[in-house]
Amino acid sequence: MSGGPTTFSQVAPGDTAGVLSLMRLTMTQIDSALNLFERRDTLLQTAADSAPHRLTVWLQHGIPRKLTVDAPDSTTGAVPESDYWFVDGDIAVALEGTSAFALDAGRIVLWTDETLVPRDGLNDADRMARESSIRAQVEMYLAGFGVKSP
Repeated sequence: MSGGPTTFSQVAPGDTAGVLSLMRLTMTQIDSALNLFERRDTLLQTAADSAPHRLTVWLQHGIPRKLTVDAPDSTTGAVPESDYWFVDGDIAVALEGTSAFALDAGRIVLWTDETLVPRDGLNDADRMARESSIRAQVEMYLAGFGVKSP
């Protein structure tokens, strides 16, 4: 990531293209290095679901770099996947179903659809609720591995 911003807070305010570019770069760079990280797999049963979630985390020196969650839907049998990419232990990019998020210090800086097209008309209450939801989910998933989020 040399030469350009390495965190979303370094992208100029209002530079949606810059945020999208950094989201793609973050996902690509981490995904291309997964074989260098420690991989752990587990199943996690939640009270809300009848089928367990299949979790995979990749750690670099004990710090999460990527988390993948397969959450079977007991009514349809579908297995929607959520992916989270971490920079310095913090969630940087989250892809949950039909939404993707760029996060900086736990705050959503850009909310897009799954194809990274920015969403319009989102208010602060929606954004704050989703930030809280993402953090809580990731903390619960990482706890299944005995890993704490920063």
